[in-house]
Amino acid sequence: MTRKIITAVEIENFRSLKNPGPLEMESSNALFGLNSSGKSNLLRALNWFFNDLVEDGQPISLASDINYSKQKKKKEISIKVTFDPSAVNSLPESLKNRWYPKKIFSIVKTVRYKNNLQENVFSFEYGENPSPLGNFEINPWVTSFISLFRFRYIPAYRNPTNLIKDLMSEAQRYLEPSIKQRLTFSKNRATNAIGQSAKNINLFEQMQYSVQQAAIKIFEELESRVKKNLSNVSKLQAGLPENWLTWVKDLGFRFTTHAGGIVDEQAQGAGAQSYLFLLLLCFIAKRTRSYGFGWRQGEIWGIEEPEIYMHYSLAEQCARLLREVSDSQAKNDAPIQLFITTHSYPFIAAMKKKIPVEISSGGYTVFSSEQKVDIGPVIAGVLPYTHPLFSDVGKRLLIIEGTQDRDILEKYLQCSPGASNYKVVRISDLIHASQGDNSDKQMVDYIKKNCGPLVIRAALGGIMILLDSTINESQARSIIKSLHNSFDSFKIQGDKKNLIKVICLNKCTANPELDETFTGIERFLPTNFVKEVCSQNNIELAQSKINGDLMYTLPPRHKAAFNRQAKRIIIDKFCTKKAPTEKDMQFLNNIFVQSQEKKID
Repeated sequence: MTRKIITAVEIENFRSLKNPGPLEMESSNALFGLNSSGKSNLLRALNWFFNDLVEDGQPISLASDINYSKQKKKKEISIKVTFDPSAVNSLPESLKNRWYPKKIFSIVKTVRYKNNLQENVFSFEYGENPSPLGNFEINPWVTSFISLFRFRYIPAYRNPTNLIKDLMSEAQRYLEPSIKQRLTFSKNRATNAIGQSAKNINLFEQMQYSVQQAAIKIFEELESRVKKNLSNVSKLQAGLPENWLTWVKDLGFRFTTHAGGIVDEQAQGAGAQSYLFLLLLCFIAKRTRSYGFGWRQGEIWGIEEPEIYMHYSLAEQCARLLREVSDSQAKNDAPIQLFITTHSYPFIAAMKKKIPVEISSGGYTVFSSEQKVDIGPVIAGVLPYTHPLFSDVGKRLLIIEGTQDRDILEKYLQCSPGASNYKVVRISDLIHASQGDNSDKQMVDYIKKNCGPLVIRAALGGIMILLDSTINESQARSIIKSLHNSFDSFKIQGDKKNLIKVICLNKCTANPELDETFTGIERFLPTNFVKEVCSQNNIELAQSKINGDLMYTLPPRHKAAFNRQAKRIIIDKFCTKKAPTEKDMQFLNNIFVQSQEKKID
C-alpha cells in the first residue's frame, strides 16, 4: 500500500513556472527534460513552501525569483499544494482539539509586497465548500499542519561527505538505545574482547566496543549493499572516535578494501559517497518511519539528479532502492514521497509518475500530464547514457520496424514462456526519429551504419532483427553478412549465429488466409479474430482468389488512410485482450520457431 502526502501542485510566477497548471502527483515522481527546462524549480518551490527557503540558506525574493514575464500584474508568487489528509496517522496536540479535514484540501502560500516589504500569506481551499477556518485561524492551523511533514531538499551541487556527516548525526539518535543497553549488560563481553580485566576497562573503551557491536548489527544491510555494488570494498563499519572530545564530530564510516586497506568515506570516490548517502538516507527512513519520524507524520524528498557521479549499474540499484522506500509502507508507517529531477533512464523507469518537462515557445516551463511516456524518441540529450540499444542488458533485443509491430509482439511475449528474455524496440527508438512511411529503409540504413554497436549489444544478451516482407532475402543476407563480419573484427566471444538472428516476416510463415494488404505483423493474427474485429467496427473486409486460394483483403491501397485505421483497430483489439488464446498466437509462434530453426545464415 502506498500513500501520497501531496496529490497535486500548482505554481504561479515562480522563475520559469509562469502558470503551467495543476500537476497531479504519485508516491514517486521523476521530472526529466533538457538542462534549464525548469525541472528543479518545482523542487525549489516546494522547499519554499515547507522550509521558507528556495535553496540552502536563501529565502525567496520577489526581486529575483518572480517570473520574468513583462506583463503588468501584481508582483506575487504562489504555490498551491493539495494534500490527502489520510496520510497523517496521528494528530499532534496542536491539532487534536481543532477542526481537521476529512477529504482532499489545498493550502496556498503566496509571497507579495505589503508596505514595500515582503510577506507570506496562507489561504485554505476545501473543495467547493467555504473554508471552515476563520481568517485568524488559518496561519496557525496551516503552520501546525505543514510542520507534520519534513521536506528534504537535496540539490545537485551537493557535497556527499557533508551530507553523510549530517545524516550520521541523525543516525546517532537511533544508535543510542542499543548503546545504552549494551553498556548496561556487556561489560564482561567487552572485557573478553579487549583482553583486559573488568576492573581496568575504561568507560570509553566499553562505549566504543558497544557502539561498534551495535553499529555492526544496525548497518548490516548497508554493508551488504555496499559490498555488492562497490567492487573494491570488502567490509563497511562505523568509523568510531578515538576520544570523548571527538565523539560527536568523528562518527562516520570506514571501508575495508580487498587489499586490506582501511579508508574513511571522505577518501572514497564521489560516486561511492553519493551511493552511501542515499543508502544512509533510506536506512534512517526505514528505521524511523514506523515511529512517525518523531512528531512528524511523513517525509518528502526533493532530490536533484540522484544519479550524479554514479556509473550506470549503480544508478539502477539506487533507483530501485528509492522506489522500494516510497512503495514499502506498512499500514501505520509514515509515508515517504519522492520528487526527483533526472537525466537517467533507470530513475525515470523506476518512478511511478514520469513527467516530461519542456520549455514553451514563450520561454516558460511546461509539464506534460501524460502518465505513459514513450522514452525512446526523446531527444538524446535528456538521457545521456540510456540509448535504447543498450537498455535491459542481458535480454535479447528484438528490433522491429513500427509501433504496431511492437504492440503485438509485446502482448505476445507477455503471454508466452520466456517473455522476460526479450526487450522490444522500434527502429525509430534507435535513431531518435519519428516513425516514417519508409521504416524498412530506415531499418536497412541503420543496420549498415551501426554494425559495430549492434554486435557489441549482441554480445550483451543477443539481438533479433525482424525484417518486413518488403525486404527481400537477398537484402537480408547482405545485412547478416555485414553483422557477422563486424562480430569477427571485434573478436567477440560466443556463437555469432545464436547471438545475432535476422528473420524475414514472409508469407510462408504468416496466416495463409490474409493477403498482402496485411503487410506487417498483423498478418500473423488468426482469421476468425480479424473477421470478428472488422465486423464489430464496420471495417470492409473483402475476399479474393489468389493463385486459386480464397484470401481476405483490406480496402485497396489507394484508401491508405482507411487501411491504416483498420489495422490500428485490429491491433488495439488484440492488445487489449486479457489473455490471447493459443489459436490467437499460432502464427506469431511461427516467428519465434523460425528464429530457432530457419534463421538466415
